[in-house]
Amino acid sequence: MFVRVSNLSGLLTRICAVSHLGDNHILPAPGPFEILLVLPALLWEIGIPLAVVYLLYRLWRRVGALENEVIQMKKQITVLLLGIILSLLPQTGRAQSDLCPTNPYIVQAGDTMAKIARKCGVTLSALRQANPQIVNINRIEIGDRINIPGRPASGPDIDALLANATYSMLVSDTGYITLRDGHAVRPGPNGQVEVTLMGPSAQGDVNGDGVADAATILMEQTANTTGRFYSLHVMIGAQAGLIEADAQYLQDRIQINSLHIQNDGAIILDMVTKGPNDSGIMATRHVVQTYRLQSGRLQMLSERDVDNNSDRPASQVCPNTYPTRLQKGMRARVAPQPPKPNTVRSQPARQASPTGSPIQPGVGMTLIDGPRCADRWVWWYVQADTGQMGWTSEGASANEYWLEPVGEPLMPVVTDLVFCTSLDQNMRCTDPATNFSPTLGRIEVNWRYANLPLNSRIQHRWTLNGQRYHTRSNVSWSTNRTATSGFEHTYYAPGGVFANGEWRLEFTDASTGQVLGGGTFTIGAVPSPPPTNTFNGTWQSNFAEITINQAGSQVSGQYVQYGSGSATTFTGAVSGDTLSATTSRGTPVRLRLVDNGQGFRGNWINASGNSYQWCGVRSGPLPAGCGFSGTWLTHNGKGWVEMAQTGAAISGRYYNGATTGTINGQFDLFGSRQEYSVTGSYYAAANDQGFFRFTHTNLDISKLQGCWRNTVTTKSGPWCGWTDTPGACPAVNRCE
Repeated sequence: MFVRVSNLSGLLTRICAVSHLGDNHILPAPGPFEILLVLPALLWEIGIPLAVVYLLYRLWRRVGALENEVIQMKKQITVLLLGIILSLLPQTGRAQSDLCPTNPYIVQAGDTMAKIARKCGVTLSALRQANPQIVNINRIEIGDRINIPGRPASGPDIDALLANATYSMLVSDTGYITLRDGHAVRPGPNGQVEVTLMGPSAQGDVNGDGVADAATILMEQTANTTGRFYSLHVMIGAQAGLIEADAQYLQDRIQINSLHIQNDGAIILDMVTKGPNDSGIMATRHVVQTYRLQSGRLQMLSERDVDNNSDRPASQVCPNTYPTRLQKGMRARVAPQPPKPNTVRSQPARQASPTGSPIQPGVGMTLIDGPRCADRWVWWYVQADTGQMGWTSEGASANEYWLEPVGEPLMPVVTDLVFCTSLDQNMRCTDPATNFSPTLGRIEVNWRYANLPLNSRIQHRWTLNGQRYHTRSNVSWSTNRTATSGFEHTYYAPGGVFANGEWRLEFTDASTGQVLGGGTFTIGAVPSPPPTNTFNGTWQSNFAEITINQAGSQVSGQYVQYGSGSATTFTGAVSGDTLSATTSRGTPVRLRLVDNGQGFRGNWINASGNSYQWCGVRSGPLPAGCGFSGTWLTHNGKGWVEMAQTGAAISGRYYNGATTGTINGQFDLFGSRQEYSVTGSYYAAANDQGFFRFTHTNLDISKLQGCWRNTVTTKSGPWCGWTDTPGACPAVNRCE
């Protein structure tokens, strides 16, 4: 029990009054119980215990001449002094439990190693010895983990991480949302959307990497509606915190009983969900579902009906009907047998109105959403290759499936992109081209989406001669004019006329940063391609821009290393399709024309006789296996990184075993040995983005040695890749 600050001030006034009054004081002397009650308030609410000790000491000296009543008060003050002295003794224990709650300790704003040592009750010398990874104790970053000697290790605060993580939205809106203390609100397409971390939550290792992962339950609600939409989210532990691997929509207005993760990584969900006869506001069916993270996707393995003590496989997603053979994101087609077209409806129900013409047998489609259970059928929201979109049923029974799988889930992409200036009545291009007149004021674009969820927010990024020119975004489909078998949009030139040069339109998923595809066209005259048997011209290579002048069999030229600015010259001769030359530095060079004279491959040899790759193209990205173009295995073979190098610019995407993302960077020379490197930024989610670096150590293109640094959490880690068998990846303290 603590006294209020207002009561404390009154009590102090009475004490001080006694210290200044003689025999004629009229204020009642405070009793022992009141004095003891003031102790915690003095210590924690005012925070100046030493000042109070000094005040009471002065009081002790002054009350020596008072009468018996004041002498009695002296005894009371003695009790108070002893209480204060005793309260000061456990300060070290309090610091370790309250100010230093975990081991390792997470560095906060304003922390230094000396402050952490004081907080955690250890010496600075012992703290330094327990943290050999800290090279400079005067340079620690927010979020760094500091080992506390003499204290047992404690795990991360999973609940706090879950309450402030970024999650995908499955029902009320698309994209991602970041919670703050377990809650977030934002505008949605149908009103304000509220997302709440409902729990329960579970901790365990779902992907077998030895790092703590988690699973939890979220609830979405849109203003002015009665729906309470629950979903299961699996979060992968990483140095950046918890990052969502996948999520599964459960149902509306259900009851979650328990959630836990087994030692083998299986996720067990106990809940009361809707039965076949339940209304929209009731849930009476008690089930236990088993999930597992497989290839980065959350899959339900089985479901047990607790009341009936019966099991059904995860494929039977709807009670009292046939098992499904499909999953969201998969490619499917209308089964050729029986040869019946599938009706596409506005809602997952037999009585819902059809939308457009049926999908004919053999026509492919992408499963955008689902499954939904209605009328004892399994329903999927699809985008057919012929343009139809809507809900269609998987079949009538286990003996009559109308849809059949045709492949694994695919990455979303933009395909069949063409540019033109004229459209037919179906808004399809009638004069597709890649070069247009310098007076062009508007351009028409046709394209198709594949595997893209409905209402995804898409960015349209324009570049002119490789430089960012303009960016706009919209929601896919609903705000684009639909053309036969695809989509159409009209773009008007900034300033009235498209400038001369090379224009590129690129489509990017705004929520993930993933590049979906794009196309290129030119304005103005296009130079004729040079003869295929000459090296004449300017080339973009894996580390430099090269200019070659060929006269007969003799060649001369220069190259400028990316980021350098200084030129190195060379001279030599051509024999057939092979150029042999020597640089002004005395370096031998041998290059051979490939791809009908549009590219070359070769090598240069250093003073020690070691041969290193030199390859290039006249324009566009370098082919795979040249420079930083190609694919490398990462994360012990569980992930990959795929890059394309165009001149000094390098871009691509990656998968880290749980999450996909994009990377964009520039060629660089790293370290004292000036090794070929790429540095830039990566993006996977709002809380998973930052800086990265890859280096071809010893100029070996089969290996990437590098690192990443999350600019949100300031955490760093190693990031390496191999074209064949993965090896060891050196640890890093800070990625720079």
